[in-house]
Order: sequence, then structure tokens, then C-alpha cells
Amino acid sequence: RNQSLPPVGMSLKLDDLVVLATGLPGQGEAMLQGLDRAIASFKRLVQNNKQLLSSLRRKTRERDITDCRVSKPDNLIKSRWTEQELLLASQVVKVFGKDFSAIASILGTKNAGHVQTFFDTYRVRFGLDAAYQEWLAEPGTPDTK
Repeated sequence: RNQSLPPVGMSLKLDDLVVLATGLPGQGEAMLQGLDRAIASFKRLVQNNKQLLSSLRRKTRERDITDCRVSKPDNLIKSRWTEQELLLASQVVKVFGKDFSAIASILGTKNAGHVQTFFDTYRVRFGLDAAYQEWLAEPGTPDTK
């Protein structure tokens, strides 16, 4: 099993080797020289591309490109609740009741669906029913909310 294998991507066929060995005198030599020239040309191309990439990297390091970068907005909608958001939402229920879109606008990082899920999930843990009843008990609050 000590056979020498050709390089990856190279396939050797018996017919090609027979034509190379038994062809006209100098035909095999001319074909190999042509392949050598093609390989040298590809090596030059690779080297030129490496130099171009290196030059472009150097130019980007020299320039201030911070104004070209896309900045992420600070108020992205996130589904994960932080402790501060949980506490704020539980307090805001006393002010807005079940107006989930108003609560979401106060939080800034949640939408109305997130707030409604919060209300249903943490109803017992944060005493949200009691907070909602306090909101209903305030004078001037409609009972239909």
C-alpha cells in the first residue's frame, strides 16, 4: 500500500498517459511545457491577488471607516426579559392596566404581544391581577378595559 497518489483534484487516466508516451516525438514535451506555463501563470495571478488584498487591507486600516458602518439601533425588540424590564412592567400595569401597546412603548424593547405574554405568564409571581384591580379602582378609569 505504498502507492503514490496524485495531488487532490488531479486525475490520471491510462489513455492520457499512453498518448503522452507514444505520441509524435516532442508532442508530450510540448504538452508538459504548456501545462508548466499555465501553472506559472496561475501562480502569478494568485500572487497578484494576494498583493491587491494586502493593499486594500492597509488602505482600510489607514482610513476612518466608522461612519460607513451600519449602527445597530438601541431600541431593538428583544424577547428576553431583563430584571429591570420585569420590574418596570409590573409597576406600569398599575398605571396603564391592560393597555399592552402603551406598556410596550414605555419599555421600548418589547411589543404588545410580548407584554401580553408577560402579563399571562407572571400574573401570580408579580401580583399583576392585584395591580390591575388597583388600576380599575382609580377614579375615572373605565371598567371596560
